[in-house]
Amino acid sequence: MKINSLSVFAALVGLGVLLVIVPCARSDDATDWANWQAQAQRDREQAEKDQQDRQNWQNQIAKDQKDREDWYNQQAQAQKERDDWYNQQAQAQRDREQAEKDRQEREAWQNQIAKDQQEREEWYKQQAQAQRDYEQAQRDRQEREAWQNQIAQAPPPAPAAAQPAVVLLNQLAGQAAPPPPQPGAKEPNTHTVTIYNGSQITQTTFVMQGDGSWHGVVP
Repeated sequence: MKINSLSVFAALVGLGVLLVIVPCARSDDATDWANWQAQAQRDREQAEKDQQDRQNWQNQIAKDQKDREDWYNQQAQAQKERDDWYNQQAQAQRDREQAEKDRQEREAWQNQIAKDQQEREEWYKQQAQAQRDYEQAQRDRQEREAWQNQIAQAPPPAPAAAQPAVVLLNQLAGQAAPPPPQPGAKEPNTHTVTIYNGSQITQTTFVMQGDGSWHGVVP
């Protein structure tokens, strides 16, 4: 009977212990699950935070890349503007040089035209002077021929005693020396012919008579 009591007592004690252990185990499992849920939440939050950080980092990299590209584009635009300005300056310089060259060519062309005009005028003057000289030479030749014909047509003078040279030359010309002009009388028309024979120069003056004929006298 005593053994049975001990057995019952042991069984009761074991049952009590079991009843104590089971709620403790259940309590530990709930705590572990809650801890696991909290850790999972923290892991999710950390993952989201990491993802957000990565997204922000990528966005920052993209922004930095865009900023660099914008800076490069600005630098390229500024370089292009500088190149355009230098090209404009160079073109303006070429235009100024071309304008100066055109001006000099126009001046040279105008100077050449003026020079050609002056040369033409001088040539015309020379031609006119040559024509006048030719006409004067023709008149001189005609006058010499007329004078020679007049001398040839004059009758030879009769032999006479020595006379003054003036009278002798006038006789050779076929006419006696004209009397000196009277006071108040009209001056006769005269013409002097000069003959060059080497170093000898002979001048004869012709006087127009009332009948229109010419007679030579010594001046």
